[in-house]
Amino acid sequence: MEEFYSFAVSEENSANGIVRYNFLTNSSIEYDVIFDPSSYAFFIEESEILGSHLFSVDLVANISITEIPKTIDKLIPKTITRILIDFYEKRDHIPVIFFVCDRANKKQLARHRKFRLWTTCSPDFCLNYTIESLEIVLDQTEEDADRFYFGYIIQKENPHHDILLNEINSKAELLTRSLK
Repeated sequence: MEEFYSFAVSEENSANGIVRYNFLTNSSIEYDVIFDPSSYAFFIEESEILGSHLFSVDLVANISITEIPKTIDKLIPKTITRILIDFYEKRDHIPVIFFVCDRANKKQLARHRKFRLWTTCSPDFCLNYTIESLEIVLDQTEEDADRFYFGYIIQKENPHHDILLNEINSKAELLTRSLK
């Protein structure tokens, strides 16, 4: 029985640093997993270490709303985890991966849950990587407060591991204070 779907690097653009993986599910749904080094520049200002190692990750399903399967495909999170591992293993430098949960359609909590599912489905992955998911409350006046979610992954063997953790958590704290 398969543990994850077969995947491939479909694009690796050295000019802009974007790396795109893709895989096809048993339901014939094609997914792209995109690593982009330029998406969250606001978070890396004044940081020499983060600036050269930060990638965002996005998952894009190439389907229409009417094609969404009714059952949960348990191989998708396992495949994403394998892609994350492959991405880390192929980088000369050890990146930090960010996942910002887009708020445009008010589904940021669902995206946050997906990030946590992707990064907790493999015990080996959890042992070798520091995985954090953070929540920032934007408006406490509403009963159902507006929230901003993001997560990040740092390989535990990263020589800057502790410095990176401190930088990211400090920037998240500054962001939280600035939004209140």
